[in-house]
Amino acid sequence: MTQFELDILAKKGRSQVEEGLFPSEILEKVKDRQKRKWLFDAIFSPQYRRISNQMSETEKLRRGKLLSVEMAFENYMKSIKIFRFNAAMLVIIGLIMVTIELIRPMNGLAFGMITLIESTVVIAVSLNQVYIRKYGLLLFNALVASSIIEIAFFQFPLPVLYGSDLDVTSRLEGFWQIFNGLSPFLYIAAKFGILISIAFSSDRVRKFIQRKHDYETTDATVNDCEVKQ
Repeated sequence: MTQFELDILAKKGRSQVEEGLFPSEILEKVKDRQKRKWLFDAIFSPQYRRISNQMSETEKLRRGKLLSVEMAFENYMKSIKIFRFNAAMLVIIGLIMVTIELIRPMNGLAFGMITLIESTVVIAVSLNQVYIRKYGLLLFNALVASSIIEIAFFQFPLPVLYGSDLDVTSRLEGFWQIFNGLSPFLYIAAKFGILISIAFSSDRVRKFIQRKHDYETTDATVNDCEVKQ
């Protein structure tokens, strides 16, 4: 994004601030963190963020909330990346389970297909920040329900080399046997870890929406607003 484009976004952002809004949609357009910080500083001047005794109590409260919104927004932007990372991890896990099933039939096909379906849903939601804000918590609840159904109907996946006899003739083969025995639990642990990650991300999104709403609903007088011109 060029400096000219950033200047245009800064002008639009200042207009939204004058209307009492937090310009999150404008800030979201800048993916680079350093450029986004520049844009934030261009929209909210140091004078606007300073609190003085001459201001009304309402405006003091409003400006105090601005820092909270800023921090919540950065956590929200990180959560977007985490959502997409989790989607990629689900794709990898699903492909591994399906590939293992093709190489050596076991009961991994159902787990692989369920994981790929879950990954498709997560990808669909994570492609758009608006969807993440609207459906992030709903997505987490859907994944929890899917995991419960998965375990209830299919139990746990079998070890990678289920039914094979491995003679432990070396330390390497011993480690492989341990991995083979733990492979079902590694699958469950990976899925559980992704669920926890999505839960934290959804909570960060929820907090940002809440603080943004709290900031925007705090009445401020136009005379108190010293938005950078």
